[in-house]
Amino acid sequence: MVVEQNYLINNSEPWYIWSTIIMILPAVPWLKEKQKYEDPNRKMGDPYPTGVEERLKELGRFATIGIKPSIVIGLIGFIGSLIKLSEKKYIIVHSMIQEPKLSDILSKDEKASLILVFNTLLNDG
Repeated sequence: MVVEQNYLINNSEPWYIWSTIIMILPAVPWLKEKQKYEDPNRKMGDPYPTGVEERLKELGRFATIGIKPSIVIGLIGFIGSLIKLSEKKYIIVHSMIQEPKLSDILSKDEKASLILVFNTLLNDG
């Protein structure tokens, strides 16, 4: 017997991926601007060039825009994957099961190498 369960969201992984993208995307301009002015020789507390701090603060405010929507999208994916809509039970009869054919599983190269190995085993034996 097999039980198939259907949820509001059967695969929540795309929701998590989009949540991450929406969180990171607005922060990209801020990260690029920050890396542009990061100098490994610059000491803590040294001022940035003129106007850079204001630009970084402006981009920093823009970078936080995606946090709340991404949390909501991630929660929708999580909660939707917990809400069960239906459950179906199937009885599998042995006569319904079909064994996979070896020719369906292997690629052409794998089939050729398998035949070569088989033939070498026949010749050696």
